[in-house]
Amino acid sequence: MGQFRIILIAFIWAALAALSPTSYGQIAKAEAVTGRYASIIIDMDNQEIIHARQIDEPRFPASLTKVMTLYLTFEALDQGRLKIDQRLPVSAYAANQPPTKLGLKSGQSILVRDAINALIIRSANDAAVVLAEAISGSEARFAALMTQRARQLGMQKTVFRNPHGLPNSAHRSTARDMAKLAHAMIRDHRSYYPLFSQTTMEYKGRRLKNTNTLLGQTRGVDGLKTGYTNASGYNLVISAQREGRRIIAVVMGGASGKSRDQHMRDLIERGFEVVFQKPQTTAPRVTVRRDPLPRRLEPQNAGTAILNLRGGQGQIQPVVQGRRPQLSRPKANQWSVLLGEFSNARAAQRHIDHVLGGGAPSPSHPHIIRRQSTFEARLGGLTHPAANLLCERLMRQQQTCLMVQITGP
Repeated sequence: MGQFRIILIAFIWAALAALSPTSYGQIAKAEAVTGRYASIIIDMDNQEIIHARQIDEPRFPASLTKVMTLYLTFEALDQGRLKIDQRLPVSAYAANQPPTKLGLKSGQSILVRDAINALIIRSANDAAVVLAEAISGSEARFAALMTQRARQLGMQKTVFRNPHGLPNSAHRSTARDMAKLAHAMIRDHRSYYPLFSQTTMEYKGRRLKNTNTLLGQTRGVDGLKTGYTNASGYNLVISAQREGRRIIAVVMGGASGKSRDQHMRDLIERGFEVVFQKPQTTAPRVTVRRDPLPRRLEPQNAGTAILNLRGGQGQIQPVVQGRRPQLSRPKANQWSVLLGEFSNARAAQRHIDHVLGGGAPSPSHPHIIRRQSTFEARLGGLTHPAANLLCERLMRQQQTCLMVQITGP
């Protein structure tokens, strides 16, 4: 039996190393020794699995957990249960969380905006508990809500016991489930997703750097989250977009931060190589989540506050209350670029003005589309090369962008 195991491990190691001798070999070695490794790549458009290793085996997610905490926080903002400029009290329990943290003190307060950024950039455990207590009243009730929402998102093998991912033997997930969570985050909370591309934040005179070092270093990467504990190894969930195609990749159980990051770079390259070999049979879908709970629009300045957008010059077709703007029908095979989704038309207009002021392709047809409770800022009437160039420029500026093909008569 021992000889068979050695042969099996050697075979797996050799097969992975053949794909990329350095990173696959290092990660495979960690898997052989610890049993923590798992990885997956999916196509964002159709959730097709491009690459899979141990994707349904239980793993410790560590701070990848905070993606669900943020998902529920953004949901609370959309439903009006939190406000972006609301101050939240810091309990003694939250202040006493182990590092990594902001160093919050019991009795202090923190803005919701700062707590969100602290989770994304600093991976702050104290800020995670503050948000959990504000939303559900206690960490235990919030963890139950996290697990409930996980089931609703199809994460069948995930159990959350806390909002941050600190060690707990019952706190488990899988690579497949983490990919589902990342997909749901981008699909359901696109207006907040650009926050994951921030590389730094300022808090009380300190400049804190994002733990995701692939931002700005690997083409197309614009989020999501890192994670590490002794039990989990080095984890990473990444989303990246190139030429209008988006992939999500997950690595769990890396031997070191450096080898994990290199392995992820290899996965990203492999993922796009596969995606671009396949025809894009359907246009990237820009869907709005149909939430069974009533959704309340945020105050007029909320969209700009969360996204930190600036105004500019330009004209757009105004939104008519209660119906979509009457736009001229675009020609088949033209492309539209979704610039963002906002809680009010004014914020959407400011963002379009900002993009036009930066030199959008010409001619282009700027317009706003009203959905059930959100406003989409778009530039239409573009060729594929023009739309692609615009998205590449916006991504370099760490802004979100999604290309949508107009098909039909």
